[in-house]
Amino acid sequence: MLAFGEEALAPMVVMFMASNLLHFSFGAWLLDHRVRMITIWKVPSVMATIAGLAVGMSGIPVWEPLLISIKMVGDIAIPLMLIGLGVRLADSRISSIKLGLIGAVLRPVVGMAIAAVLLLFIDFPPLQKALVLVFGALPPAVLNFIFAERYGQEPEKVASMVLIGNVAALLFLSIALAIVLP
Repeated sequence: MLAFGEEALAPMVVMFMASNLLHFSFGAWLLDHRVRMITIWKVPSVMATIAGLAVGMSGIPVWEPLLISIKMVGDIAIPLMLIGLGVRLADSRISSIKLGLIGAVLRPVVGMAIAAVLLLFIDFPPLQKALVLVFGALPPAVLNFIFAERYGQEPEKVASMVLIGNVAALLFLSIALAIVLP
């Protein structure tokens, strides 16, 4: 919203929801083939997505005090997640600076390249084109570390990629925004 305004909120929420669904389904399955796809419905963010879609599509009015409460809880959720991640990462070792640097560069470069190729074949309106490119430039997701830790898939290496990638995001997001903003 900072770069594109209020009209970008809905498409970014859809992209975030799709990303989360992929993380909690296909991503979890990639890390552990014993994961059953049916368990995705038990994930709180997936349940909230389904509930939000159901309420939004049904047109059911939501009690104003409830909306304010939901917004307040939502507004604190990201800072709490970041604090929790910080606590978890404080106990982790950053084991591979080189791998972290490679991941920090490859993730946004490959993401923007995939976005650019996708945009050659799909004719989105200008705002959605810009959002896809910026989404492609995002750093390695914090969820990657959480999943690596949960499934025992070299969490120290993933922590390196996430930490260094988020610092590198200052550069790569700036480049993506410079490309798409007038």
